[in-house]
Amino acid sequence: METRTRKLNINKVGGNASAGAKRASIGLPMPWLEQMDLNEDYRDVNLSFDGKRIIIEKKDLED
Repeated sequence: METRTRKLNINKVGGNASAGAKRASIGLPMPWLEQMDLNEDYRDVNLSFDGKRIIIEKKDLED
């Protein structure tokens, strides 16, 4: 298993969002996404959270 360290990006949300709303994102390495067959044409993923870990899985076409 390969491990990389990344910083969490937290930004204020504009538009019609509620006051003080924020959004978080993390940059993922492209080689990992390519290995999962994720690209500009197929970007759907399922996220799971067990209280300690966030799991990112490619969404099946059947879902």
